[in-house]
Amino acid sequence: MLTKEEIEKACQNGHPAKTVDVPEWGGEVCLREPTRAEVERAVNLHNSKKLSALGPRLMEICICDDQGGRMFQDGQLPAVGALAGDRLFNACLEVCGLGNDEELLGKGGTTASGTPPT
Repeated sequence: MLTKEEIEKACQNGHPAKTVDVPEWGGEVCLREPTRAEVERAVNLHNSKKLSALGPRLMEICICDDQGGRMFQDGQLPAVGALAGDRLFNACLEVCGLGNDEELLGKGGTTASGTPPT
C-alpha cells in the first residue's frame, strides 16, 4: 500500500501521460494529466462561456515538457489552427478523462476550432 509520502510525491511530480504527433507543427507534443482542480476550472469556464474557451484552456494545462511541467500558463497559448487544435483537444479530453468532443458537446455541436465533430 502507498504511504502518505509516496502519494504526495506522486501528486507533486508531473508526468507526461501521452505524446501526440502534430504534423502541422513538425513534431510531437507531450500532454500531462492535469490536477482535478485544473480540470474543474476548465470545465467551469466551458459551462459559463462556450466550447471555444475549453479547447485552448485544456491545451494550456495539458501541453508539457518531457518532465511533465506545464509549458504554457493561463492565456499564453497562441492561436492554434483547426487541424492541430482538434487533434490536441481530443487528446486533452482523453488525458483529462472527459471522453471525446462529441460526448461533451452532444450531437450537432462544434469542436474546439468551431467545426462539426467528425
